Amino acid sequence: MGCQLDIPGVHFQKALFVPNISVYYKVLSSALPPTDSQVDLSWQLTLQNVWENLIGIEKGRDARDGDLVYEENDKSKESGVRSCENSMVFPSLPIAIKWLRDSAQQNKSVCFQVLVTGSLHLVGDVLRLVKK
Repeated sequence: MGCQLDIPGVHFQKALFVPNISVYYKVLSSALPPTDSQVDLSWQLTLQNVWENLIGIEKGRDARDGDLVYEENDKSKESGVRSCENSMVFPSLPIAIKWLRDSAQQNKSVCFQVLVTGSLHLVGDVLRLVKK
């Protein structure tokens, strides 16, 4: 399902990028969170580009900006997911968690380990969504 970085003891199969918009926590705001189609994913797409270039360098390829090959299908177009060989961009955290759950259901013999980095709100949202 992708390549592994050569870091002793750590191997990443896929990097998933989501916007850092809390599903649950809004400080001093009664505004509703933006819908998935309204979310600006430019930062996540930039991170995906950097990640794919790093993986390309690890594999000995000369990766350049703009050379990303997106794996598109009807389901990814519908959900707004941008998928590459080694990474994915999701328009929201719940969609990413759903993808992880679906992948785990389809690959019951595979153990999934997830590393969450970012804000404490993001980590809290992941914990809350996983408990559902």
